[in-house]
Amino acid sequence: MTINPEARERAEARFTRKQVAKVEGAEAMTDYVTDARLMREKTERLRGERLARDATQKAAGPQTPAAKKPRKPRAKRAGEPSKVASAQA
Repeated sequence: MTINPEARERAEARFTRKQVAKVEGAEAMTDYVTDARLMREKTERLRGERLARDATQKAAGPQTPAAKKPRKPRAKRAGEPSKVASAQA
């Protein structure tokens, strides 16, 4: 039985695409696992740094907050009712 050359080419192309997809899928999974591991390591390192920073701040004692600057009074807007008018209502 002879196989049509066009059918053979299509079958070989399909097989090649499947092989390429299999290899790319394995590479993508490796990349995903590597990225996840790197993210966990980075998170662990940052958590350690944060805990160390918090421990040193706690050991140093409470910090006094900076003195607040007095606020400037807001300028009235054209359509805004005055406080006197709203108190009379």
